[in-house]
Amino acid sequence: MLSLELLSREGPAPVNADRPLLHNLATTDPNAAVRRLAILCLKNGSPQRDTIVILEGIAEDDEQERTLRDAAKRVAAFLTKKSRAR
Repeated sequence: MLSLELLSREGPAPVNADRPLLHNLATTDPNAAVRRLAILCLKNGSPQRDTIVILEGIAEDDEQERTLRDAAKRVAAFLTKKSRAR
């Protein structure tokens, strides 16, 4: 995922190609570090509504770790802003 995040800094194609996998990792992986990495990768993708909704859901879920909620909240806000700039 680190390589994917680095590759996607130049354009959203790598993230967009693996978006379903990143959604799955961000929402269901038992390892919180893997979930945070998936969320950070999603930041570099296109601002699709389904991604923003998933991230907002994670950010509002009090059962999630604070660092995970904070990361999801930041990325959701960034993607929302990015979608409005289009």
